[in-house]
Amino acid sequence: IDMESFARYFLADELSLGYDAFKNSCYFYQKEPGGKLYAGPVWDYDLSFGETNFGESKYADPTFSMLDARTGQLDWYQILYENEEFRAILARDIEELYPWYKHMLESKIDKNGNGMLEVDDIKGTSK
Repeated sequence: IDMESFARYFLADELSLGYDAFKNSCYFYQKEPGGKLYAGPVWDYDLSFGETNFGESKYADPTFSMLDARTGQLDWYQILYENEEFRAILARDIEELYPWYKHMLESKIDKNGNGMLEVDDIKGTSK
């Protein structure tokens, strides 16, 4: 398998806490028959970022990890995490992405959140 694509797929699921992560709505492909298996593209995040249809959910807990989501059926992430190459790619990508992610949390979300309040005011739905 292509570890780079699987590591990036994991990071997208980890950051979004997608309820369907690696059990539903997963896509994989090969560039050529018999070649490496690639993960992606990512999609179907309607049940993510704490937005589930199940009320109180571990998927809304920021301390929850997809590595804790053992389903007993498809424990791909747990199996991949045992691989040294997979962990090394994750460590590298997290180190590279962390400054951007931190910047988004500290500035962009507040700015965008304020914009959403303004839209509510325009529609007359603000409280």
